[in-house]
Amino acid sequence: MALFTVANAFTLLGLATFALYLRRFASFIHIYYFHSTTIQRYLMDADTYALITGASAGLGKELAVDLYDRGFNVVIHGPDSEKLEQVRQELQSRSALKRDVVCWAADCVSSDQWDFSRLTKLKITAVFLNAGGSPVKFTPVDKQSEDDISATVRLNALFPLSLMRALLPQFRASRLPILVVAIGSVASTYPPPFLAAYAASKAFLAQSMHGMSVDERFLDPSADMTFHYMHISELSLTKDTSFRSPSPQAMARYIIAVIGCGHREVVPYIGHVPDASSLSFLGEKRADAIIERVMEKHFFKK
Repeated sequence: MALFTVANAFTLLGLATFALYLRRFASFIHIYYFHSTTIQRYLMDADTYALITGASAGLGKELAVDLYDRGFNVVIHGPDSEKLEQVRQELQSRSALKRDVVCWAADCVSSDQWDFSRLTKLKITAVFLNAGGSPVKFTPVDKQSEDDISATVRLNALFPLSLMRALLPQFRASRLPILVVAIGSVASTYPPPFLAAYAASKAFLAQSMHGMSVDERFLDPSADMTFHYMHISELSLTKDTSFRSPSPQAMARYIIAVIGCGHREVVPYIGHVPDASSLSFLGEKRADAIIERVMEKHFFKK
């Protein structure tokens, strides 16, 4: 009887494991092969705006281009008003159907006093929290300056949270479908060497998306707010792209494509799935060792 019970237990465990992997495989197939983006449901009318932070170059700019081409008015954010004006002119030269492009210059690094008042007057239904990042560090956190650490935390964590705190009241009052997309990093799960402040900030951003999603569902189960956190690993900022390192333009398409897929945390680019999946199966120590070797190969010399 005992052997029979143990055999049954192992059988049930095997079936449960098989069901889990089958569910993951079905989810993979759905997201990357069958899912159609739901971005258009947030384009309500000619007065609808999408807000993109960090949109003066790179991925943020390409997201703005994609959304503008789809018919959204856009609010583009960045620290440099001249660069934003260049992006504005480039956007409005793309189509005979002129959409509104609002330039919002705000420094999210050197200050924690931000004025969001002009945004509350716009009919914003989609927010892309793209502003963020950190240069590679070559010393541990105790050797980094207080100003440097504070700037990293402000840019990657406090600025997007403060922005959402300003926008949430009008989102609730509008009763419209609302989309919030945070551009994250695999560093939020697997911190690279010497990037503790950056990794912690991205983890904070991921949990902020989770927490706000829970808040809104708890406050009003009928609320139509979708929150996504996009796990991104490599992105080419030069013309030298590869399967592992797509261009910002391509990554913008991948991000838009997975919107509404049914998962809060998503790896938008299929080429990054093997990295994310393999790290999760290896265990913490082995995953950390792999990240360390990659950083050592590309940035550090011993």
